Amino acid sequence: MPTSTPCQQCLLPHSHCLCALIPTVETRTEFILIRHTSERFRSTNSARLANFAMPSLRMYDYGVKDQPFDPTVLPESNAWLLFPPDESHPSPGPQAVPPQTIVVLDGSWRQARRMSHRLPALATLPRFSPPPAVPPPARIRRPPFEGGMSTLEAIARAVAQLEGDRAAQQLDELYACLVQRIQDLRGYPT
Repeated sequence: MPTSTPCQQCLLPHSHCLCALIPTVETRTEFILIRHTSERFRSTNSARLANFAMPSLRMYDYGVKDQPFDPTVLPESNAWLLFPPDESHPSPGPQAVPPQTIVVLDGSWRQARRMSHRLPALATLPRFSPPPAVPPPARIRRPPFEGGMSTLEAIARAVAQLEGDRAAQQLDELYACLVQRIQDLRGYPT
C-alpha cells in the first residue's frame, strides 16, 4: 500500500478514507467485540469499521503486553458467542430466546480460536454461527475454511438474523467499500 499519511480513524490513506461512508447502524442487540492486539493498527481490520458504525458495539483489546484482559467486560447472562459451534458448544436452537448480547472475537482464525479457549467466561456461551451471504462477497483475506467470514461480514450476518436485512445491508455495503478501497490501493483490477 502507498505510504501516505493514514486517516487516524479508518487507517486508510486519506485518498481512500472511508469515514464519510460509515453509517450509523442501530441495533437492539448489544455487541461486545474482543479484538486481538495484532489487529489494532491494520487498515484491513473490518472490526474497526463495525465499532464506528454501531453505537451498540463495545470493543476491547486482548493480548496487549502488560495489560491483562479484564473478563468483567463479558456478559454474565443472555449472551451468545459469534463463533462456529462444536460438540461441546452447540448452537442455540431455532426456538431459543434471542440474546441481549453477542460476543465477537476478532483476529486471525487461529487467534480467535485461542481467545475462545483462554477466556473461561466464553466456555458457557451458546455459539451462534449465522449462514454466510450467498453469493459470498469479495474479500480482503481468504478465509481458512469454507463459510469463513471477516469480522464485519459475520457481524452483518448476525444482525440480519437478529435485527433484519436493512441494518445488515448497511454493514455489507460498508464492507464492500472497504474491500474495494483495499483492492484499489493494492493495484488489483476492478
